[in-house]
Amino acid sequence: MNSEQNSNEIERGGSGLNIELGSILPSSVAFFHIAVGNAEGENSCKYEMQNDMAGRPIIVSEQTGKRFMLDWDDILKLAIKAGIDMPNAN
Repeated sequence: MNSEQNSNEIERGGSGLNIELGSILPSSVAFFHIAVGNAEGENSCKYEMQNDMAGRPIIVSEQTGKRFMLDWDDILKLAIKAGIDMPNAN
């Protein structure tokens, strides 16, 4: 992670899921990607879903051009914290 990338904290209300993960990528950096789809969030914010060439998910804000990326280590941490290894977790 370089100095322009920021860690982000993901919180789910009441689940105890507090993990620092993901990176904000500068919009000025060009790289190859695959477009996956589009979404509209709260307050009518629009996003483009992408994958980089290593398959990592990226969310692009139409409003700011900023990109948020999770790497596979972050996805693994999130899955473990969410209870993927717990037999009774949903």
